[in-house]
Amino acid sequence: ELLQMATSKLDSDVKDLGATIAELQNTVGEHAANQKAQTAQREKDHADFLAESKDYEESVDALERAIFVLEKHNYNRGATEAALVQLSTRADLPEKAKNM
Repeated sequence: ELLQMATSKLDSDVKDLGATIAELQNTVGEHAANQKAQTAQREKDHADFLAESKDYEESVDALERAIFVLEKHNYNRGATEAALVQLSTRADLPEKAKNM
């Protein structure tokens, strides 16, 4: 009778542990799927970052070339300065623009 009780207890333990193992296997599977999805998202984000970074680099390069051209063609533009001074004294010009 004692042996039969021990066997029943062990059978019960086996069932409980089997359920726990199944639950843990499901959890591991979920984590693996989440990891795969997150890795794919990080790879996509990285590719987007590289594309955006390249775009910024091209923009900076274009601005540097434009500044070089403007500096190369920099000469006295007296009429332009006079027009800007005249414009800055207008009453309908916003205060923020006058202070620039």
